[in-house]
Amino acid sequence: MADALAKGPSSNPEQVLSPQELQVYGLTGRGLSAQGIAEQMDISVRTVETYYGRILTKLNLPGRRDLRQQATEWARGVVER
Repeated sequence: MADALAKGPSSNPEQVLSPQELQVYGLTGRGLSAQGIAEQMDISVRTVETYYGRILTKLNLPGRRDLRQQATEWARGVVER
């Protein structure tokens, strides 16, 4: 995991995130709010926020705005594949 953290923002989310984190990441990229993600995944908003923190750390992103932007770009790429 240390190698994944060292790669920075260009890390491939599919390689470094857990399945649940990747689901949160993808739903974030589709524009869902924390509340919307919580409802979709049947988890609490607090759990979504915990996943946000883990995603930020694993992808070495400075903040949620960056997470949302990168997740949106990633989600578009996934749809186009």
